[in-house]
Amino acid sequence: MSALDDYSAALELEPQDSYTLYNRALIHSRLGNLPSAIDDLNASLAINPDFDDAYIERGNAFLDTGQFEKAIGDFTTLFERDPDHPYALANRGIAHAWMGNADVAEKDFSRVAKDSPGWIVVLRGRAILATNRDDDESAIEFLNDALAIQSDDTFSLHMRAEIYWENGQRDLAARDDDLIMEIEKPRLVRVTESP
Repeated sequence: MSALDDYSAALELEPQDSYTLYNRALIHSRLGNLPSAIDDLNASLAINPDFDDAYIERGNAFLDTGQFEKAIGDFTTLFERDPDHPYALANRGIAHAWMGNADVAEKDFSRVAKDSPGWIVVLRGRAILATNRDDDESAIEFLNDALAIQSDDTFSLHMRAEIYWENGQRDLAARDDDLIMEIEKPRLVRVTESP
């Protein structure tokens, strides 16, 4: 039986368990089933609206599905509940960056400390802003800085590879794609292997 089946079975016994819904949402998200993850996070938050981790996860799922306004709503709620949360402003800023709201994004980014865990998100967001203004050189610099913090940051590797491909730098793009495959391969094995 998979973890997803285990959580589903637990929910049949206790359908109002917000933590089980949250944990099943994490499994859905990891498997790439973001609509189901969002459904479970909606249900979890309906039961426990004070569950900060559920706001960050649902906000990230909204980001990944292009629902930027909803993501901004979750990250704003999280910031209002916990102004010191390391990811609330960084993630809200990245949603604004995707929407092309550079000034608003930078306002959020400027409030995140460089020693915060959310700083890597700021660097990603600034790379998005740089690509929005066709400044690939700055985008690469921001992504390199992000990768210096976390070398297995697949978001930054994907984005950097895409920029390299668009600029005809095939060797560099292929190198990043190979790195992504090496990083994601063990994750895929763990998720799909049977007991």
